[in-house]
Amino acid sequence: MCGIAGYFSKSNNHSLGPFLEKAIAQLAKRGPDLQQARTLSQKVGFAHARLSIIDTSAVAHQPMQDPTGRFTIIFNGEIFNFRELRATHLQGVQFTSHSDTEVLLQLYMKMGKACLNELNGFFSFALYDSVKEEVFLARDRFGIKPMLIYTDENMILFGSEMKALLQFPVTKEIDFSTLGLYLQLNYVPGNHCMLKNFSKLPPAHCATINATGQLSVERYYSMPFNPGHVISAAGMSYDAAKQQLRTLVEAAVERRLVSDVPLGAFLSGGIDSSIVT
Repeated sequence: MCGIAGYFSKSNNHSLGPFLEKAIAQLAKRGPDLQQARTLSQKVGFAHARLSIIDTSAVAHQPMQDPTGRFTIIFNGEIFNFRELRATHLQGVQFTSHSDTEVLLQLYMKMGKACLNELNGFFSFALYDSVKEEVFLARDRFGIKPMLIYTDENMILFGSEMKALLQFPVTKEIDFSTLGLYLQLNYVPGNHCMLKNFSKLPPAHCATINATGQLSVERYYSMPFNPGHVISAAGMSYDAAKQQLRTLVEAAVERRLVSDVPLGAFLSGGIDSSIVT
């Protein structure tokens, strides 16, 4: 688990840098190994709190830039198939690290937002293109990793947790429609947030902040539904279904065993965690 935070100033406000330092300090528990903030332009700043899992060396620290300095990324999550992507899609690229972060950065440089269709993992990340002066945001298909966004007439903020974004000079006003939903449901649904001007980037969505500060959000993935496939699966024998389930679970667990640090498993006492272990 890592933490990310960033801003896009619509008014070339140089004073947001100190707020970014305070924001990433709030995420130290998510990334105890290093908290680092960097001003990328008059408009944009990125910060990252790192929990080192893959390639624990300093060359994998974030914010990470490509060799030309055009692209910068902050990334929270894991790309399980990064080694396959590096071997199949990025042949000839000179890498400086063994991290999945650099693979993600290089894959975006090659494919743009189409790279999201190639990723197997869970993630939220922000990527800055200094030539286009654009920020690209993305969240994994099931929304395992968080991404909050704050917008007003002066700035756009994004990060892993609200407590980080609250370090900026934001308006703190209760959204009573969300409060009503919470009192009715006992949780905050969808992309709602308890404070006005805050929202969650929905799962399977990406967003672009263009050079003028306009934010556009789009879905990049939808769960496929094939009734014919469901019907054929229903005709599968019980023994065959058991074997397929075991194969899928073992493959999913195996993908999560890629690590440069010791691994552990959390047991809740339920069936799911026991099966995974």
